[in-house]
Amino acid sequence: MVKKKRSTLSRKVFWGIFGVMMILSLALIFSLSNSNSFVGRAVQRIDFAKSGSEIMMEVRGVEGLQYSTIYFNQQSTDVIVNINNITGLAFDGKVYSQFNVNSEKASQISKIKFQFKLNEQKLQSLGITSVNLYHNDQKTSMVFIKSDGQGYSYYESTVTEFGDYIIGEIEEKPITVPEVKTTVVEPVIESTSQTVAVENETLTSSTPTTSVPLVGKATDQTVKKSSWLSRLIDRIFN
Repeated sequence: MVKKKRSTLSRKVFWGIFGVMMILSLALIFSLSNSNSFVGRAVQRIDFAKSGSEIMMEVRGVEGLQYSTIYFNQQSTDVIVNINNITGLAFDGKVYSQFNVNSEKASQISKIKFQFKLNEQKLQSLGITSVNLYHNDQKTSMVFIKSDGQGYSYYESTVTEFGDYIIGEIEEKPITVPEVKTTVVEPVIESTSQTVAVENETLTSSTPTTSVPLVGKATDQTVKKSSWLSRLIDRIFN
């Protein structure tokens, strides 16, 4: 009889402890669902989300990325969002870290807000003075939030596309304007004397010259002499 009472008591204790653990587990799940905050690593599964709702989750495994807030544009179930640390992306600049974001139900997500916690010493060692978020070589500005005074700076950035992202900086190269060479053509001015000479030459060659024959001149003189003698003879004899 004693053994049966002990076994019954142990079963009651077991089921009592089990019941308390179940209650605590349900309470924890309920509190997390109300706060819309989830702890995630590389893969985050969201069982249910209302249209227009937002769910924030902690991201582990991507250096510098602390939280991500997912915004839904429709009621969604069984949504899996993958945020994975990657390396090796081609980038013409200084890289703090790289990561990829993808989901099979990307059309149900309108945007994602990232919250970054960046190590100021690492930024300085990399020579990054103006950190930004890049997607397909397009810059997405990171808004500075605060510096905690303990070596970390906090930023936020909102994106509307899935894919590869880079935290870093591309150095702005100065725009060089090509030098335009202008050629000045000087007008050709002809000399006035040359022009006059040419004109005179043209006039001389184009105007025919009328020459008086020598025979005509002699005849004219003979006529004048004969008229003078005839007048003298007429005076003598008359």
